[in-house]
Amino acid sequence: MQLRLLGRYFTNTLFLHNIQIMKGIEFLFLGVGTIFGAFLRYKIASASLLFGNLVSNVLLVNIIGSFILGMFSVLSASLNLDSKYSFLVAIGFCGSLTTMS
Repeated sequence: MQLRLLGRYFTNTLFLHNIQIMKGIEFLFLGVGTIFGAFLRYKIASASLLFGNLVSNVLLVNIIGSFILGMFSVLSASLNLDSKYSFLVAIGFCGSLTTMS
C-alpha cells in the first residue's frame, strides 16, 4: 500500500515539474517576443515615415501589428500550433508592438 502511494507521489511530482518547465519556456517566449516587438515599435515610431509626425507613425505601427496578429490567428488555427507560439507572437510581439491598443 505504501509503495503504491509513494509511486503516485513521484508520478505527480514529475508531472508538476514538467508543468513548471513549460511555464518557464512560455515566459521565455513571452519575453523574447516582447523585446522584439518593443524594439520594432520604437524604431518605427521614431522614424519619419509618413508625414513626419508621431501620430501617423503610431497608426502605422498599430495597423501592422493588427495585421500580423490576424494572420497569426488564422495560421495558428489552421496549423494547430502549440500555445507557446501564441505567447511569442500574439501576446509578446504583437502585444508590445501595438501596446494592446
